Amino acid sequence: MPCNYSLDSLLQAKRYSVRWLSKPFPMFVALSRFFRRPPVADEADIAFIQHLHVEHPREPRNRRSELILAIGWLLVLIKCVVVWWACQTYSVPIHPGWIIIPTLIGAALCTGLYWRRF
Repeated sequence: MPCNYSLDSLLQAKRYSVRWLSKPFPMFVALSRFFRRPPVADEADIAFIQHLHVEHPREPRNRRSELILAIGWLLVLIKCVVVWWACQTYSVPIHPGWIIIPTLIGAALCTGLYWRRF
């Protein structure tokens, strides 16, 4: 069955009625009401959340994780000593700081992230 209505005639006929939007697009009904009649300032202030405080329960510290962290730091320090020794003993064209400093920064970052969650 062919449609005898054009989009312009539908829009013109329903210009002042918002109800025709409610079936396919229910979110536009509230938006169109807002543009036609903005809320009173007092109502708008009450509608928004003023303050929200969420308190997460703290996890107990895991001794195993802390032991793994301590072992990791020990390995990092051993690696730093070995790299420094290797760069001094053999003729390596770079300063050992180029290897040691990023290693220490990475280890400190991992440790900081672990301690921050508690």
